[in-house]
This record gives sequence, structure tokens and C-alpha cells, in this order.
Amino acid sequence: MLRLTLPCLLIVAAVVSGQSSEDWQPPTEAELPAGFPVPTPPGEIEIKLYPVSRAVVSEQRGFFELGIWKAFRPLFMHIQAEEIAMTSPVLANYPETAEERARGTMQVGFFYPSNMQGQTGSADEVAVADMPAQTVVSLGVRASYSMRNYRKAVAELETWLQDNAALWVAAGPPRRLMYQQPKLLNSGSLYSEVQIPLRSALAPTEE
Repeated sequence: MLRLTLPCLLIVAAVVSGQSSEDWQPPTEAELPAGFPVPTPPGEIEIKLYPVSRAVVSEQRGFFELGIWKAFRPLFMHIQAEEIAMTSPVLANYPETAEERARGTMQVGFFYPSNMQGQTGSADEVAVADMPAQTVVSLGVRASYSMRNYRKAVAELETWLQDNAALWVAAGPPRRLMYQQPKLLNSGSLYSEVQIPLRSALAPTEE
């Protein structure tokens, strides 16, 4: 069971892991980019549609858990210089082997408030690129931003894909969306989403 959301539109909802989300409120540390669907409540799985978006991205090599910190300075300096407002969430793209490794090359990105702002291209340590609209299956997670918790969430989504293989197949590697600044006092209860891009299993494939 799942819930399917388009931006600002809830179609059907159900708790999938026994965690009640009735009293949960999405983090409000920064505004969502234009057209982004609301965050998925912790412990729930839903299918979501994301619009075309623009992001400034920094590529980081080394331990994945340090990548967010290393990327923050060049990304923040870019949005300051371009007078771009900070948004939430922060994007983390890991290589497809991230479930098996703790280090490698990852991408960290800040979304622009709108894909109509700024220009695409590379400069210094960052690159601005447009991301196509996509459908994802998303799991809301309330835990630290460790790679262990990330891999656990990916495994849960892969189980969901196996259970729904007649309707959906993965269309790319997983990603993580982080909505809060990591703080030592609440690092165990930070909110994020882990997502896998989808395509319909019923749609014809290109040969």
C-alpha cells in the first residue's frame, strides 16, 4: 500500500511501517523549490512526481558521510554570489555501488527556488544543471544521515519494487533528499527522504 502524490495533490494515503505520522509536521528550515511535492511522512512510502528543476551541484570524492560537509562551502558561496535563496532539501546522489561501499564519488546539490532563475553551466567548483521531471518512489526517514540508514532505506524501497514489479521498475540509482541541518543534539532524529526513480512496467521500452 502506498500513497501517490502530485504537487499539492494527495490521491491516496496509507502507513506502511506501523509508524503513526498524524502529529508529524514537515521541517520548515527553508522553502521548497517551486512545484516540489510535500515531504513524505516518516515511515511512509509514496509515489511522487517532481517537476523540471535546476540545481547547483558539487562533486565530492572520499567518504560519503563527509561529502555533505565538504560540498557546503562551494555551494553556499555560489548561491550567495548569484543571490539565489537557500531552499530545502539538499540533494545527495550516490553511485550505484553506494549500497556496498562507504566511499567513492558523489554529488551534492542545492536546488534553485525556480528553474527559471540563473543560467546553467560550470564555474569554479560547482556546476548548474537542469534536472528533468521524474516519478519516484519515496520513503520518509527520521534518523541520522548515516550511510547505514541510507542503505537500510534503499533496501526497503527495493523490497517495495519487488512487491510491485508488475507495475513499476527502477529507472535509475537511488538518491537522498535532506531537509535539516545536521546538529549533534538531534542527529538521531533528522528528517530525510530516500527515493528511487520509477518508470511504468507497462510502458513499452526502447530497443
